[in-house]
Amino acid sequence: MKKKTIDTNRYRLFRKGAYGTYYIEDTVTHRQTSLKTTDKAEATRLLQAKNEAADSPDRSFRVGVAYLGAADPDAATRTWAAVIATYAATHPEGSSTRIRIERAGKAGRAPTVTRARREPSARSKEAGRARVPNARARIEAGLGLRHS
Repeated sequence: MKKKTIDTNRYRLFRKGAYGTYYIEDTVTHRQTSLKTTDKAEATRLLQAKNEAADSPDRSFRVGVAYLGAADPDAATRTWAAVIATYAATHPEGSSTRIRIERAGKAGRAPTVTRARREPSARSKEAGRARVPNARARIEAGLGLRHS
């Protein structure tokens, strides 16, 4: 009698659609996400990265900081105050949005962006993933840290 092997990977890879686009499926939440590629080697690499990130988030964080440091050498010393000031400068002086951004910037922040760690919310702990607020993505995009 053969024993079943337990697959410990959180994500699985599959293709669908007329163009053969690769997708991953979260085996916990059953959410399917497009990898936006038809190249099997690239899809496999993205799958491995997602599974590694799920297995050891701390190591993934350090690898991410290393990639960020290579793309932007100033990232290691950039403070949240500088990030918020840059983001606030994209809004007109005296506007309600800019005032809210500046007020939020006065709240306590980690000394540098790369040292900041967000604790997962209760809902995301249940789903097994950390949620990142949209504001952070907008700030990074405003500083040119995200490349589409």
